[in-house]
Amino acid sequence: MSNDNERGPLPAYQLTSERALLLADLSSVHQDLQFVVACCDESLKLPQPPAEPSEADTASVRVISRALWAAAVVAYARCFNTGKRLPLDETLIDHFDGDPLGAHRHYIGMRDKHIAHSVNAFDEVVVAAFVGDLDDGAEGVIGVGVLSRILISDTAEGLLSLRTLAAAWSLIVGGMATDLMTELREDCQAKPLEEIRAGAPGLGLVVPSPEVVRQARTR
Repeated sequence: MSNDNERGPLPAYQLTSERALLLADLSSVHQDLQFVVACCDESLKLPQPPAEPSEADTASVRVISRALWAAAVVAYARCFNTGKRLPLDETLIDHFDGDPLGAHRHYIGMRDKHIAHSVNAFDEVVVAAFVGDLDDGAEGVIGVGVLSRILISDTAEGLLSLRTLAAAWSLIVGGMATDLMTELREDCQAKPLEEIRAGAPGLGLVVPSPEVVRQARTR
C-alpha cells in the first residue's frame, strides 16, 4: 500500500498513532499476500518436464519449484502469526463458498508440518538394505543405500487454491487499509502542521546492520 498523493516526492513525517501502526501492519500483510499470489503464478508457469529431460533441466525446475512453493506457504502463514504484527482473523473468510477455512488451515498446517519442520510424511529419508542374488547364486545383501522423498510443490489445483485464498485475503486487507488510510488522512488534516512535523522527519531507506537480525522488533 502507498499514499494516495501523486505529486511526486514530498517531505515525509512518521506517524506513530495506534491507527497509523495498524495501517502499517495491514500494509505489511497485504505485501505478503501479493507475494504469495506472485509465487503461485510463477509456479504455474513452470514448464512440465520433457519426456526425456536432461539432469540439469530437471534439477533447475525442481529447485525453482521448491523455492517458490516454500516461499509462498511461509509468506501466507506469516499473515496469521501472533507476534509484533497484527494477525488476521481466519474466520473472516468463513462465509465464502466451499470450504475456505478448511483450505486455509491446510496451508497453515503445511507450513507447520512440512516447510518449518522436516520430519513428516512429506519429507522422509530412510536407510535400506538391498537384497538380491550374490555372485555365488545365494540370496543376500547387495548393499546399503539412502532413499528419500520430499514434496517439491503442490499440484496445479493446489497452487490455484492457495492463490485464490491469498487473492481473497488481499482484497479484504486492501479494503481495510484503504478505509483506514482515509480516516488517518482526515485525522492528520485536522491537526496543526507543527504537530505532524513533530514526528520523525527525513524518512527514507535505511539498510539495517547484520546485528539487527538478532534484535527483537519493538512494534
